[in-house]
Amino acid sequence: MLKLKKNIYGQKQAGRVWYEHLKVVMKDIGFTTLKIVKFVVYKGTAMFLCYVNDSIFAGQSKEEINDAIEQ
Repeated sequence: MLKLKKNIYGQKQAGRVWYEHLKVVMKDIGFTTLKIVKFVVYKGTAMFLCYVNDSIFAGQSKEEINDAIEQ
């Protein structure tokens, strides 16, 4: 779970700021960004997809997804 340090909702750049923050955090824990799709990151066969305010973790097994989330 990520905690915001300040409120970004309602600001014009809120979406971009959140995306940049999330991209850095995911890279720091070992995920790689796809070059074709704006926000799909993967680590092994686990994938994280994010669009506006919806997100999905997908993987071949529950253990792999749980390992990715716990980091």
